[in-house]
Amino acid sequence: MDDGTRAKPAALLAVDESNFGRRVLHSPLPVLALYGAPACPASRALRPLLVELAAAYAGAIRFATINAERTALLAGQFGLHMTPTLLVAAGGEITTRAVGFVPPALLRHLCEQIAASALPPDPLWSPVEATFEDLVVVPLLERWGLSYTRQASSPAPARGRVDFLVYDALGGTPLTLFENKRTLSTAPALALAATQAHGYARALGLPSCVVAAPAGLWIYASDGARPALACRISALELLQRPEHALAALRRLSQAG
Repeated sequence: MDDGTRAKPAALLAVDESNFGRRVLHSPLPVLALYGAPACPASRALRPLLVELAAAYAGAIRFATINAERTALLAGQFGLHMTPTLLVAAGGEITTRAVGFVPPALLRHLCEQIAASALPPDPLWSPVEATFEDLVVVPLLERWGLSYTRQASSPAPARGRVDFLVYDALGGTPLTLFENKRTLSTAPALALAATQAHGYARALGLPSCVVAAPAGLWIYASDGARPALACRISALELLQRPEHALAALRRLSQAG
């Protein structure tokens, strides 16, 4: 019966060095813990998302927060170098982690995997590429009102398949293309992805190309011999101001 009162949101457990073992490593449920800092915008943005998920997954996952400014020993013990970092613990050990801001749809996907005991056996968590595309890239393009073709053919000399060929109107002149990666953890990996995207863009006569990953978007002008970075938009910025990326693509299109 609805008595007009609202249930309180599930609390995030506050974890420090004195109770980390009991509340995280030896929890009867798997734990998703946010290692963050009050001054870190991405850490602050993740907290309300975790509160929502704590209510949705009550009884299946415990959610916790760790203040990075007060847990230097934990940071040294577990190699925590960046905020935010999401730690997943089960069975007495840290099973995986995700570094940086995780977009809401991917965060829920992570929780689904935790609850189903279906996490991949990787020390650094990332979604498979198709999941990233379905949960992040497709909704973004639809929010922008753009259409797309997946796995479009690229002509010579850059033969291959373009992950997403993006149009203002289906059947019209393409606006840009997306080269999607499940993760980009190093500068050489980003450079390789940018070179690949640039080759496709040059073959198709496009003014720009985009490298997309859970960490955000890298937008390149493609009118030169090499990709020229026009702007970098983090996953958090993309969530808060998605129109900025579209405006950058349109500027490059008009310049071309």
